[in-house]
Amino acid sequence: MFDKYIEKNISRQVYLCERLYEQRQLRVKEAAEKNNVCSTTIHHDLAILQERFPEELVLEKCGRDQYQAEFTLPLTELRWQLCRGSDFLRCLRRYLAGAASWQEIAEAEFISQSKAYQVRSQVQAFFEELGYQRLAERYLIPEKDYRSLLLALDYFLGDQEAFQENQQVGRACEQLIGYVEQHFFLRRYPETERRRIFQGIKIGIERGRKHPVHFAKADCQQAVGTPLFQLLQQGLQTLDAGLCCGEAELYYLYSLFNARSYLCNNFELLKKDFAVVSRNHLFNCPQFRNLVEELQSGLGIAADNELLFTKALLSFVRSTWGDLQVFQTEQLCLLSPKQQPVYQKLLAILATWSQQYGINSRWNQNLLRKLAATCSLLMENDQLGIPEVYIAAPTDFAYLYYRQKLELLLDDRLHVSDMICNRLEELTDDVFFCGQRLIFCDASLYQADAGSELTQIFPITMESAPQVIMDVNRLLYQAPTAG
Repeated sequence: MFDKYIEKNISRQVYLCERLYEQRQLRVKEAAEKNNVCSTTIHHDLAILQERFPEELVLEKCGRDQYQAEFTLPLTELRWQLCRGSDFLRCLRRYLAGAASWQEIAEAEFISQSKAYQVRSQVQAFFEELGYQRLAERYLIPEKDYRSLLLALDYFLGDQEAFQENQQVGRACEQLIGYVEQHFFLRRYPETERRRIFQGIKIGIERGRKHPVHFAKADCQQAVGTPLFQLLQQGLQTLDAGLCCGEAELYYLYSLFNARSYLCNNFELLKKDFAVVSRNHLFNCPQFRNLVEELQSGLGIAADNELLFTKALLSFVRSTWGDLQVFQTEQLCLLSPKQQPVYQKLLAILATWSQQYGINSRWNQNLLRKLAATCSLLMENDQLGIPEVYIAAPTDFAYLYYRQKLELLLDDRLHVSDMICNRLEELTDDVFFCGQRLIFCDASLYQADAGSELTQIFPITMESAPQVIMDVNRLLYQAPTAG
């Protein structure tokens, strides 16, 4: 939802940085198509990025339509620096911090009065789309939404001045996250997700005493039955962390963990984790079980891809708890013309399903586009042989997706290892791995000079995986065989 209100040039530049950071390359025509602009605009945006980040972003043009990139700054920092140029985001944060008037906001942000009132109209439209009632010059925002808005703004702008660092809270957060990781199939929260849990807890502590949070009874009942909620209860009691005051704050804490992405380095434990979470959020809920069936049938998901589809849908459904999905912030997903019909069909199925069950959720359009993009990949029913290799992938979904494509498409002389690695370095040790190996490495983790005589590394993305695998097959068939 935020991308609808953030200034278009800033939103585009953030998108370009995210794509370049994730894939290390970018096709200008494709980016222009997805952003609904001309190629000249994308070239101009890239020139601005290169001028703004002369040392942090190294762009190399490869032909008329393609760029390659290297970064010396984390993506989070790049996003913060770009989004701090957004008047909408900065003024929204001032408003939520309690600014008395738009004149005060204009003075604090060094913008003109006319610009401030233009932004005010955008903020009002934003709040009205979220369904908030207006009383005089202020909007009545439920506390759970208020905290979610503050956390979303931290994603875009960083924690410049809203909250003071508290080392005691930081240690307690790390202990609680570690407790969940240790006791829930050894799942692991990446640093970016740990930070968001930490920031969310800081927001809760800052506001909890004066601004109590409330969740619907049905949401509370659903949460209590989940292993994650029970683990959080046990962790708070065992660690005596002092992070949660009262039952309502415990539900807020659950909302922070429930919406976060996590990893697992053991394939068997990953499958067990998936089975437990999908049972609680999908298959024990009749309406969501029906949604799975409606989407599989309506979108034509290939039978071989049902597991991957369920995994993708599970992430989407988990985020609907507490009707907080609309505030979830992830990398911007834009669709190609080929994916647009899938998105429209997805919207139609969700609308019919929502009406059937009387559900009035505030959907997150970015997550819907991401789900549509994933479904468009899973609608392709590729069939061939059974494989063998190592996979380096940043998320468990990416690992499962690459694994399935390899098992379907790769030469049957090879076998896919069950080892799950989230960093390429874990697979490039020629002492630990003494034999020849192929590594299919997600482009976001790829290092051009990491290969060796024993190790061949192939960068892939979800879009390019089938083609890369077939190219590897051709190399294998061309290679001389023993005897």
